[in-house]
Amino acid sequence: NLVLLTVVSVASSCMIIVKHELILLFVFLNTIY
Repeated sequence: NLVLLTVVSVASSCMIIVKHELILLFVFLNTIY
């Protein structure tokens, strides 16, 4: 059960990082155009 909790926490952290990167990319593209 501890392994599952660790996997879930790592997955959520990755999703937060990916979402942050997508937001930065969106802002970057808006700055260009």
